[in-house]
Amino acid sequence: MVATPKELDESSEGITTSALPAEAFYDPDFYAREQALIFERSWMHVGHASLIPDPGDYMVREVGSQSIIVMRDERGEIGAFYNVCRHRARELLEGSGNVKRVTCPYHGWTYQLSGELNYARNSQNVPGFDKSCWGLSQVRLERIGGFLYVCLDADTLSMRDMYDGLHQDVSDLEPQLEELTHAHQMTFDIACNWKIATENFLEAYHIRMVHPMMYEAFDMSKYYWEMHEFYTNLTTYARVEEGVEIYDWNDSERTDLPGYWVWPMFCFERMPGRAGLFTYNHIPKGPDRTLCVVDFYYVDPELTEEDRNEIAYVNQIRREDIVSLEAVQRGIRSKGWIRGPYMVGPEVTAELTEHAVRHFHRVVARYLEPQGNRLPESPYYPEP
Repeated sequence: MVATPKELDESSEGITTSALPAEAFYDPDFYAREQALIFERSWMHVGHASLIPDPGDYMVREVGSQSIIVMRDERGEIGAFYNVCRHRARELLEGSGNVKRVTCPYHGWTYQLSGELNYARNSQNVPGFDKSCWGLSQVRLERIGGFLYVCLDADTLSMRDMYDGLHQDVSDLEPQLEELTHAHQMTFDIACNWKIATENFLEAYHIRMVHPMMYEAFDMSKYYWEMHEFYTNLTTYARVEEGVEIYDWNDSERTDLPGYWVWPMFCFERMPGRAGLFTYNHIPKGPDRTLCVVDFYYVDPELTEEDRNEIAYVNQIRREDIVSLEAVQRGIRSKGWIRGPYMVGPEVTAELTEHAVRHFHRVVARYLEPQGNRLPESPYYPEP
């Protein structure tokens, strides 16, 4: 017997169905709420310190609806500022580059690299004008190793408080964390909602069907996950002893494949082999478009043959994912889909569970509540 969508929705008693409705993945109004209540109130990854190594180096990033400058000053300190002149609201910089001062192209106001107003033509003739009051508007910035994050909301907890334990986890994951430098970047323009791109990272259920090479090379029976309120660790191990390798690694090197999701849409992994990490930043560009920026970081930025093989492998995996991600985006509008079930339960193995996807959806839903209830009402404990 074939069930109607209404019957499917009503027959879900005893299982957990999607915490988010279909329109959460394509509706412009829903996306606008996410910009204001998620992107502009969360710690958002904006790059790595090695991308701006010298004084005056800057990069412009979009965070929600806002344009942000991330810049290194004369003392070598990195700061973040809204990309707008305090005079008549002209945007100041584009892309990335190096400047001695930040000069507004409209009326010539000039700012120091640390954000203070340096010069405003004719301001000496304006009664009561105080340069110290008109510097660039600063944005909160924190870092894990060289990885840079900004938050536009003054009330959001610090990263160390919000992601309690993550800093230590990442340091343990890569002992040479502080020495990593940017080596390579790939960008994928994906026709899907940012949540569809992000949740794909949070489960291994799809790997057997979508990534047959990966399924053969890694022992998914050893897959495990450790879920926290705002980040999740997902790890498996290479089948080195069985002689199955994607590229040249051996049992004298690290053979685990740990990955981390960091709320809301930043992910990173470490492949077996030498020191290094690669990251996925799922940058929302609209309700049905996401830029997936994949960056590779090594202690030595000169790529080895092993590094190039790793990059080629990640490129293949990402392209395999994109086929399904874009098909889900098309399917999410079908009248035949209403809040599908999560594959969760006490007997569901780690390889096949969607606990982390369910948790991610619940955090999204919580941020979008009328009162913006970002934190759980009681201490968080992972569900079975």
